[in-house]
Amino acid sequence: LVFTFSCKATARQTIFVLVTIFALFKGYDEVGRPVPVLKCTTLGSPTPCNILITGANSGIGLAVAKELSNQGHEVLLACRNEKKCLSAIKKNKLDKSKATCKPGTMDLSSLSSIEKYVNKLKSSNKKLNYLILNAGFTPSDNSTNFGIESGLAVMHYGHAHLVNLLRSQNMLSSNVRITLVSSDAMRLGAFHRSILDNEFGAGDLKGEITIGCKDKGGAVAPFCVPPVILKRGDMITSSYLSFLNFGSYTRAKLANVYFSREIVKQWSILSTSVMPGMVHTPM
Repeated sequence: LVFTFSCKATARQTIFVLVTIFALFKGYDEVGRPVPVLKCTTLGSPTPCNILITGANSGIGLAVAKELSNQGHEVLLACRNEKKCLSAIKKNKLDKSKATCKPGTMDLSSLSSIEKYVNKLKSSNKKLNYLILNAGFTPSDNSTNFGIESGLAVMHYGHAHLVNLLRSQNMLSSNVRITLVSSDAMRLGAFHRSILDNEFGAGDLKGEITIGCKDKGGAVAPFCVPPVILKRGDMITSSYLSFLNFGSYTRAKLANVYFSREIVKQWSILSTSVMPGMVHTPM
């Protein structure tokens, strides 16, 4: 049976089987881990935490929003689509006084959208105790409205711009905690040496080696070896597996880890990047 499968299985089927086996091991590793209970205080007295979660209308973000609102905290679901955000609150019977889609939508691929969101949020005069930067997707192209490949733009630059704005406008509490949802896929991420060529790293941020591939039908196929990766020189990477890089998703997740470290080093804010485990999400 094994011999027959190995002969007839396509590359996609083989990858699916391997990922499934990996997921089973990862899932087993996480069974029985306790759910953390967050606590905040104001003038020494217990008080609900103010928490902002990006990509909170589904998947990991929604699960975290449900748990933390059940703990009595005030959770802001920062979503790109207001209809999906409101639907998530209704379908999951979240307490509207604790979980809210206000002050509106935020598109992480648009710097102006992030700025508008922060300006609206500032009027509430609430300082955030926790930022959970979770929004993610499998990129299918290499551009956004500010000229950076989509994966890196949304999952890193958008989040970085959000954090910078919140910090510069004094909207973070003195003991704020920041969590970036990265992935084990970051081990396959890499940056081209040309990112060091100038202030903006223009030689490496247009997606020339990280946009992934498309199959014969035109669908996105992120699990592929970029054909030009070996022609572009050395890679800045945390892994000897960089030759398996499968698109901008992996280096966006690597960027999350680097950014989290810099938050700690430059601002002395407690920040962590996490691998959430194998989770069944829309992505």
